[in-house]
Amino acid sequence: MPDQKISTRPAAETITPLRPGGEINKKDPPAGVRRGRVIILALAVSLLLLIGGGGWLLHWLADNSLPPQASPGNRSSVKTTARETISPASEKRAPVPADPVQLKQDRQEVKQKIATDAAKSAPQRGRKRGETIETVMQLMASARQHEKNGDFGGALADWQKAVEIDPDAGQARRALKRVRHLIAGRRFQQLMSEGLAALYASDYRAARSKLLQARQIKPESREVADALSQVDQALRLERMEKLGRKARAAEKAEDWQQALKAYLAVLEMDASIQFAIQGKSRALEQLRLSKRLDFFLANPHVLESDSQLHNAVLLLAEVETTALRGPKLNARFVRLQQLVKTAQTPVRVIIESDNRTRVAVYRVGKLGRFAVHELQLRPGIYTVVGSRDGYQDVRRRIVVKAGQPIVRLSIACRVKI
Repeated sequence: MPDQKISTRPAAETITPLRPGGEINKKDPPAGVRRGRVIILALAVSLLLLIGGGGWLLHWLADNSLPPQASPGNRSSVKTTARETISPASEKRAPVPADPVQLKQDRQEVKQKIATDAAKSAPQRGRKRGETIETVMQLMASARQHEKNGDFGGALADWQKAVEIDPDAGQARRALKRVRHLIAGRRFQQLMSEGLAALYASDYRAARSKLLQARQIKPESREVADALSQVDQALRLERMEKLGRKARAAEKAEDWQQALKAYLAVLEMDASIQFAIQGKSRALEQLRLSKRLDFFLANPHVLESDSQLHNAVLLLAEVETTALRGPKLNARFVRLQQLVKTAQTPVRVIIESDNRTRVAVYRVGKLGRFAVHELQLRPGIYTVVGSRDGYQDVRRRIVVKAGQPIVRLSIACRVKI
């Protein structure tokens, strides 16, 4: 190898620059140190998982320790037990894992306490409920059998008793409602059949009674309304016929007041009934004639008046031309005829005077001076007046009665003034 020259100057060293934050000539840690770190990290993670799992377990047990059938009174004890398993410190910091065996025992104690409380509070009620259910079941079975046999009355009684014993029996309540509806329907059909049968038999009052009972069951039934309308119409016609017979009987008996009353009753039901309209007219006419006849017959003296006598004559003519002159009316007619004839028949009246006195008769006229004067006067009351110059007047009143043979009167003025 060729000779090299050895320099006496120190050799130059290469300097590696340092990185910020880096270590100069840093070496890896030993293997034992690395294993220790890993173990510590694993222990920390396990501890955290254990603490978290224990807290969750305690929380789950506190929420699910009571069974669904527990009463509100027992929940307080369960919550108290759950709270007793958690210390006040655990509420402020991470929960400590609980012993699963202890938790199971606590849960068993809670269940046993709930069962004991329930047994103490309702043993008698449970036995009674059992007996009630048995009775209700028997009644329901009996009611179904009655329905099957068509005995809805017996079924109704059993369903009612079952509901009375156990008001919470929904099936019995529904069945009771259904049976009542069936019974009402059957009763409705029965009443309708009986009512229509009575209607066709012309027993209108019985028909109306049955139909009114049916309407109480079904107030909105069109069938009932139509049948009642027919009954009412039939009853109205029956009453009209009855009133018509009564009116005709009254006419025959010449009881025109009763006849008029009957005709008016018919017209109140239907103002267009012709026989009632005509009957009313006849009755009013006969009543008018009878009233006038009765007036003259009860007061014959009024015939002394010329005007009243004239009215009586007109009345006789009207009665004579009427078509309905029954025996009673005819008897009154004849009596009035006799009164009128008597009132029209004059009576012979002789007046004597002195040939100096002027004589006048009221309602007749002035007769003058005479010794004797004869008159024909109708029955009645007359006033005769005598007057003479220088003498006091003289008045005489004479009563002329029908059937008298002769009436004599003397009148003369003899007292000087």
